[in-house]
Amino acid sequence: MNQSPAFYTLAALTTGQLAPRDVPAEAWPDVIAQALQHGLGPTLLWITKHIETVPGANSYWDTMIASARQTALYFALMERAQYEINTALSEAGIPVIWLKGIVLAQTVYPQPTLRPMADLDGLVPYDQRETALEVVEALGYTRVREPALVENVDFWEYNYRLQGGVGNAVVVELHYSVDRMLMPELKRLSWFWDHTQPIQSGAFEFLTLRPEAHLIYLCAHAMLQHGGANFRLLHLFDLHTLITHTSLDWDVVAGWAAAVQWSKPAEEALRLAVQLLATPVPDTGFTALRRHRQPDEDTTLTARLWEKDRRMARIGYRLKFMTWAERAAFARTMLFPSPAYVRHRYHLQPNVAVWPYYMYRWFDQARGIVRGGINNLRLRLTNLTGRAL
Repeated sequence: MNQSPAFYTLAALTTGQLAPRDVPAEAWPDVIAQALQHGLGPTLLWITKHIETVPGANSYWDTMIASARQTALYFALMERAQYEINTALSEAGIPVIWLKGIVLAQTVYPQPTLRPMADLDGLVPYDQRETALEVVEALGYTRVREPALVENVDFWEYNYRLQGGVGNAVVVELHYSVDRMLMPELKRLSWFWDHTQPIQSGAFEFLTLRPEAHLIYLCAHAMLQHGGANFRLLHLFDLHTLITHTSLDWDVVAGWAAAVQWSKPAEEALRLAVQLLATPVPDTGFTALRRHRQPDEDTTLTARLWEKDRRMARIGYRLKFMTWAERAAFARTMLFPSPAYVRHRYHLQPNVAVWPYYMYRWFDQARGIVRGGINNLRLRLTNLTGRAL
């Protein structure tokens, strides 16, 4: 991983491998900038315990303080929203599994206000999704719609995005399925509901994944959905914090990861966490992941998604699990998306002509196909020869 020295300093600071007093004064501006970029500003501020007077870095400290205060305020809004939504869904007889930030903040982070969040993630049963949407809308949330590449195709739709709460500041992602990059075969969706546990937080109880299952999901989310293009150290720090604050059964982790064919993404995410954060993953954990891995799991997918241009890898992976009707709809809309989508995709003003961007889109797609083919061939040769090309 090619990152700046400040990135590695940040990783060492947040996991106690490096003391703040050992960081040169001139390095702090870049370290703080990295912390803000990677979602670790509140954690870095908490670790330093106090604000040091660093020449040339005062504006960065001020920005980080403001970021930490914003995170604390937003957590309060998110916690209230979670309580209201959880209560309303429960009264309607609809279970919801809470995922990612809102759960980690309340269970494994030293203080819940240290975990920045962009939205609330909850999973409801597929056959109750429309009722769940009505329940949340009745609380004053409004569904947020953006022009989609493929309209009304179940393969692409897996959540409702809503906005509301105090000051209309809370974004909720009400999932009823999973992005097919994470779980292409929806028959495995029952895996989530088979591995839950209740958590008592303050005045109410909510449902989330068991620690082993949550770890696996977080690994897949970081490696497959975000990939190298959208990598943030926060994703690995979540893994590190969960592992260091929870007693995990690594054989269970490996078995469950293999069941949903996430053993390779889990292995690679955990190796990256060990490399960057010195996360205490035992060798037996990696051995178990390899031992349980199913022979038909795609072990090159993570590497393809971490390439600079990963679009073709994502498209190729999804095509494998589409019906012919879905493939036809996809091909048609990839080549000729709606003008509304093109305007949204390329941030065009109303007075800008759309047609030149179709030309650019076709050129860019052709370039991506060539790059994707080269990357895929290189990775397959690497697997065959055992040497990086």
